[in-house]
Amino acid sequence: MHRLSKLLLFLLTYSLLFYSKIAGQCPEKISISTDRDLYFTGETIWYKVCCLGSGTSKPSLLSKVAYFELYNINNNPVVQLKLYLTEGQLNSKLLLPDTLSTGTYFLKGYTNWMKNYGSQVFATKVISVINPFTSDVSAVINNLSSDIQGEVATENKNWLQVSQTKNEYKTRSLVDLSIKKSEDVKFLTVSVARLSLLNRRGNSALPVADKVNGINNIRDGLKHSPDHLPEPEGILISGTIRNKNNNNLLINEVITLNLVSSFPTLNISRTDNAGRFRFVVNQFGNKEMVIQPLNADTSGTGYLIELDPVFASDVRNISVNGSKFDDSDIDELNKCIINMQIEALYNSVLKNNTQTGQTFREYSFYSEPEIKVILDKYIELPTMNEVFKEIVPAVGIRDKKNVNSFKVFGTTGALKNYFAMVDGIPIKDINRIAAMNPEDIKQIEVINLTYYFKDQELGAIISIQTKKGDLSAMNFDNRIFRQEYTGYEYSYSFSSPDYSIDSIFSSPVADFRNVLYWNPDLKTDKEAGTLRFYTSDDTGTYLVSVEGIGPDGNKIRIEYPIKVVN
Repeated sequence: MHRLSKLLLFLLTYSLLFYSKIAGQCPEKISISTDRDLYFTGETIWYKVCCLGSGTSKPSLLSKVAYFELYNINNNPVVQLKLYLTEGQLNSKLLLPDTLSTGTYFLKGYTNWMKNYGSQVFATKVISVINPFTSDVSAVINNLSSDIQGEVATENKNWLQVSQTKNEYKTRSLVDLSIKKSEDVKFLTVSVARLSLLNRRGNSALPVADKVNGINNIRDGLKHSPDHLPEPEGILISGTIRNKNNNNLLINEVITLNLVSSFPTLNISRTDNAGRFRFVVNQFGNKEMVIQPLNADTSGTGYLIELDPVFASDVRNISVNGSKFDDSDIDELNKCIINMQIEALYNSVLKNNTQTGQTFREYSFYSEPEIKVILDKYIELPTMNEVFKEIVPAVGIRDKKNVNSFKVFGTTGALKNYFAMVDGIPIKDINRIAAMNPEDIKQIEVINLTYYFKDQELGAIISIQTKKGDLSAMNFDNRIFRQEYTGYEYSYSFSSPDYSIDSIFSSPVADFRNVLYWNPDLKTDKEAGTLRFYTSDDTGTYLVSVEGIGPDGNKIRIEYPIKVVN
């Protein structure tokens, strides 16, 4: 009854979503904020991505996942990231490859559900990237647009205010600002960077097709049944599976997805009449992924698995209008390039930009085992057969005509079925386990009772974990689908020197940061807050930019310059 209720709730929710989309516009909107608008190759883009309900400043309930991409002017992806959203946002960084050419690039953000509406509803932010190490860099810079625009902004209406006591500061001195905001303004972001690296306004970055007759032709409703589901729980991995020998689809077959790990996980899906499967996966970082039938014999049959693309293939063409850089701009950019090189030398001394704690707690899907054997506590044995015979209670390896299998005893006698794993991957060919070197094994965990997972009876569980934890200790069956899987991007925090500490203030290490401060999640006490950061050793004009999301879901931005002098 509980499962039926969940199914009915899902169908009802899906139906409401579908019919509401036909009548109206996309229910979600992505917002992208960055520390600046112009970068040099090898530098870091600090960014914030928010997923909001359309026309609101509230996080969307449809999506826990956002997709974030860096495209070049030819609409080819350079970097593609998956983001896990906490309370509707993620704050992190993107390292620009040092092989990029000087030119205009686009940051794009969207959700799986937004794909149904086409790329017209994707968030797009235009940035410029300069490769200072190419011989023709000066000529290419002259062809860049100096006016680079992000998203459409809403008029401030005094919803966001910043007050200061002065606009000129000494090097390595404290800047102390007060911020006032309306209660309706959410997701405050603050950036302080050299003026030449930030937005200058006055330009447009619109889809080419949307400029016809000066009107906006963005599609505002679904005109067909949705091809992409929302992702309220995690990334959907979907595709089809076929028998490689006869190319027949596997219909109504239970399929498993596992990640190579010291903490075994298990994802189960049943294929439909088109041989399609669907898994929900939550994983940070990179791990190997294995997909295979749960019960089908794979010893003599290979399977062909075709995964659906995760990132959108529908990309819109964008034209960027703006004025050219003048001579004073070029001089400023040259100064920023020198600063970047100085920072590259001293970055490890001055900064400690660290990964935050955003991740999922790792644990085995079967929780605590009944039996756990750590092999280093015992004398070395030459074969896995002897390991199970001598030191692993309740489990043995039976060799019958050179075909190995496990025999597991529970409290009431021998158990009929078992589910064997190595480094989190189900292994059906026990001969491969028997051939492993015991010196490579860290521990063996056993559940010597019949274990059920969802609607599947797995039997007893035998989980072998190697010292490396990467499946390299076993001769793996290459007929089984195995490939690298890239999970969510980690969250990172920005940090800068604290010159209130005497030892840091008097340090001879040069500080020539192009970005003095970046806070993608400024906390305020109700409607007021304080912003504090320190200037560097470099003099010049910097722009303090404060952004928030207004009640209509659009950005509100206020900015003003400060000068740093000797």
